[in-house]
Amino acid sequence: MDAIFSLPYSEHQTIEALSELLPKSEGYGIFVAASRQQARVDFVIVRGASMVRAQVKSSRHFEWGESPRLRFWYRNFADSYHSGSADVFFLFGLYPVFREGRKVSDRNAHWRHLLLALGDAEMGAILKKTGKDRFFQFGIDPIVSRKLPTVMGTRGGVEGQDLTPYLVENRAQWLTDRFKS
Repeated sequence: MDAIFSLPYSEHQTIEALSELLPKSEGYGIFVAASRQQARVDFVIVRGASMVRAQVKSSRHFEWGESPRLRFWYRNFADSYHSGSADVFFLFGLYPVFREGRKVSDRNAHWRHLLLALGDAEMGAILKKTGKDRFFQFGIDPIVSRKLPTVMGTRGGVEGQDLTPYLVENRAQWLTDRFKS
């Protein structure tokens, strides 16, 4: 009998997105820890002798009355953060896409995700700037097209910042540079 191995949806979707940006045909590989209790590293990306340790933090969307209307909350994990334990942090957010005036329960609604990529020092700076606040938060306004959303920081160490440059689609070159010696 084969053992059952499960992977959180956020990690699976992050790996899926990275597999497109960092294809196997160019020598990249992604390896997942066999133990879900592995601290501080969710998966490892390799290329040749180079390795990047990755950690995924995730949030579902929360609807807000003002812009940005879809918000993603992340726990301030400053107490458990250890600089140098992970090389890249991915902030995963899951949100619905539906026509204006409709609800998420509409049968034509579907789900998308956004993914921010931050280096270890960038994540550490956000956590430090978040201070005693229990959360940091960013948001987007609902979109219907395939166009990338504008991501705005709304709480904690990212408040008032445009985080759009951190979308994984905008950081493809930055990611590949992690593998250059």
